Amino acid sequence: MQNRKSLKDQLSGLKMNMVIRTLAAGDSFVWFGWFLFNSIVAIHLVERLGVHAIAAIATGSAIYLGTRGLLQIPFSMYMDSNRSYHDEIYAMLLGGFIMSFSFLGYEFV
Repeated sequence: MQNRKSLKDQLSGLKMNMVIRTLAAGDSFVWFGWFLFNSIVAIHLVERLGVHAIAAIATGSAIYLGTRGLLQIPFSMYMDSNRSYHDEIYAMLLGGFIMSFSFLGYEFV
C-alpha cells in the first residue's frame, strides 16, 4: 500500500507570510470590484455617448495600461530592494486611493 500524504500535509511546506496573504486577498477584492464597476460604466457610456463610447473607452484603457506598463517595473524594483513590508502596504493604500479617484473622473465624461 502506498504511503499517501493528505492535502494538508502536502501544502504545509507552502507557508505564507500573513502580510502577503492579507495583501493578496485585499488586492483580489479591489480588482474584482474594479472590473465589475468598469463593465457597468462601459454599458452606461455606450447608452450615453453612442458610437463615441468605443473611442472614449479605448482612450481611457490605453492611458491606463500605458501608464501602468511604464511605472510597474521601476516601482516593483524599488519595492523588492527594501526588506520590510511597510512600503508595500503603503503602496497598496496609495494605489487604492488613486483607483478611487479614477471612479470620480467618470462623472465628467
